Amino acid sequence: MQNQSVINKGTPARKYPWLWDTDMGNARFDEYLTQAEMSSYDARWAMLRLIDYAPYRDLQRMLPIQRFLTMWPQISTKIRPRELREGMDFVHQWITQNGGADD
Repeated sequence: MQNQSVINKGTPARKYPWLWDTDMGNARFDEYLTQAEMSSYDARWAMLRLIDYAPYRDLQRMLPIQRFLTMWPQISTKIRPRELREGMDFVHQWITQNGGADD
């Protein structure tokens, strides 16, 4: 079954692979990831899920930079693979130091 939500370029997409264990659709996940009015738990869960499971290209395309910069200090310890955590620490530090937070 194909989910008809739309990814950035307007292309119909299959359900995100990192939502394998939930009935949630892409549109709802995108809302959790980007909408300010979502509960902090939902936003944290979506950010962690994206970082933990999404392929790098999807992470680059979908990561909401401002929200990532704000949330990373609180969620970094929840990222399981050490290499991934260290890589995202580097990204957080680089964006913070180089002012690349134009989300």
